Amino acid sequence: MAIMRPLTDVRDQVERLFHELEEFQFPAFPEARERHSRGWLPAVDLFEKEGNYHLKMEVPGIKPENIDIQILDDAVVIRGQSREEKAEEKKDVYRRECHYGSVYRRVPLPGSVKAEGAKAELKHGILELSLPKAEGNLGKRIQVQAK
Repeated sequence: MAIMRPLTDVRDQVERLFHELEEFQFPAFPEARERHSRGWLPAVDLFEKEGNYHLKMEVPGIKPENIDIQILDDAVVIRGQSREEKAEEKKDVYRRECHYGSVYRRVPLPGSVKAEGAKAELKHGILELSLPKAEGNLGKRIQVQAK
C-alpha cells in the first residue's frame, strides 16, 4: 500500500494540472472543456490529529443537503452539487468565474477508519470531516534481533 501513495499523489497532481489547463480552454483539449462544464476539482487537506484523520475540502456554494459522503475501506468519496441561482441576464457582466455543477473527490486514506464515529461539518464553504482511526489496523512495530 505504501507504493500506491506516491502514485495517488501524482494522479491528484495531474488532475489538478488538467483542471488548471481547463481554465484556459485550449482548443487542443476539447475533453478538458467538456469536463470543466461537468464540475470542478476542489482543494483538499488531509492530516492526522488526536487519533483522527481530518479532511478539509473547499465546497463554496454547496448546501449541506447537497453533499453526499461515503466512507470506504481505504478512501472517502465526496459528491456535491451547486446550482446557479436563476438571475436576470445582465448586459454589464464582465467576468464569470464561479463554478456551478457537480463536484466529486475520492480521497485515499492513510489507514482504516471507524465509519460509525465519523463526523462532518460545513462551515463558511469548508467541509470538515473527522474520521476516527480504526484500532485493529494500526500495525505493529517489531524489534530486529541481531545474531
